[in-house]
Formats: sequence, structure tokens, C-alpha cells
Amino acid sequence: MPNPVAICLEAINSTSDSSRFTQCVVITGADTGLGLDDQGSTTWLENDTTAVEFFISADDRVMAMKTEICQVPVTISRAGRSVAPPAGKPVVLLSGDRISLGDRAFIIHFHGGAEVIHEPVPFIPEPHEVRDQSAATPLGKVASYAAVAALGAMISASGCTGNNNKTQTTGEGKDPMTSPMLPDAMGVKNTGDATAIPVEPTDPMSSMTPVKPKPPMIEVRDHPPKPVRRPD
Repeated sequence: MPNPVAICLEAINSTSDSSRFTQCVVITGADTGLGLDDQGSTTWLENDTTAVEFFISADDRVMAMKTEICQVPVTISRAGRSVAPPAGKPVVLLSGDRISLGDRAFIIHFHGGAEVIHEPVPFIPEPHEVRDQSAATPLGKVASYAAVAALGAMISASGCTGNNNKTQTTGEGKDPMTSPMLPDAMGVKNTGDATAIPVEPTDPMSSMTPVKPKPPMIEVRDHPPKPVRRPD
């Protein structure tokens, strides 16, 4: 039987940290679980207001399906491709996919199997482990900064940072004329020219940057799979 999956919905047009990330669980079974309404707010166990429903399919995939009551356009995007599925046509989701619902848009982050099934709750990065009273002292402030840094590292590791910019590193080659002198023991005349060191020939293919595989096409299924009944 498929297992529930923990995800985060990142509201990419949110201006507040308190509403940017929402921790959610996508459940299995025939009942409606996690969803979004026409205004882009999360729903839980609501049939009457859910415009987009998330569920786990019988083949253990995270799915999103536009419902019949949805009154706004729904678009799912991945790596420059987009689909606007009609109602009742479930879409297979991957971590990092973007779902747009009217004027709201979210990035979906997968976090593996869910140990506890719960309703959607906001995730606010704050040093809750540190007592407020300790922050008033110099050592308390240091502890607060450390807690913030630790939480930031945790969020970054989970992929829920909202920053899609990749850090780039650049390096500048050294001028051969200013290269350090080489020891005579290497058997090379001490000219300071690093290019004078004999090197083994290398395979030119080994220095080529591997080509990143393209993400799979967005899969839209014709019919929702038969619901999986959860044991009572």
C-alpha cells in the first residue's frame, strides 16, 4: 500500500516568511486530503472547497488533480514546460514542480515519507529552541545567532529556501611569471615556469562537464486511478 508523503508548498509570490512555506502531508485513500482552493489557500479533508487535490496514486506517485468545482486556471510547470490539465485528469508531480492556481503559484518540495499525518501547518524559520530571556545576554545572543544559522542550514538542506540562484565560483589563473619557484629535486630547471613540469597525457573526455539529464515530460493521466482504501 502506498505511504503518505511529506511535502512543502512554497508560495513564491509571498512577501512574508510566515506564509511562505506550508508543511503538508499527501495521503493515500479514497477520501480527499490535502488540497488548494480557488484562492490558493490550503484545504484539508474538504470536498466542497478543494479546487486542486493532492493524493498518492496506486503506483506510489504524488498526484495533483483539478476538481470539477475549480473556477480558476490551473497550470503545472517543469523545466520550461507547462500543462493546463482539465478537471479529472491527474498529473504526476516531481519535487521542484511549480503549480499555478489563478494568481497564486507554489513550488512543491518533497521530503520523503511522512511519519505523522497532520493538517497543513505554516513553517516559520525562527530560533524557537532558544529561550527569549537568554537572548538578552551577550551569550544568549550568540546562541540565538547559532540557532538561526542551524535552522538556515536545515532549510537549505531540505531545498526549501526559495532561492533558485546557484552559487557560482570563479577562479583566475596565475601568471606563469609570478608562479612560485620549483625545487631542483623535481628534476626541472628552476625557472619558475609551472608549464615546465612534465605531465602525463590525459584523456580530453575526462575533463568534459557531464551533461545534466533533462527532466521527464509532465505526465497527465487520462483517468484517476482507482482509490486505495485505507484500513480502518
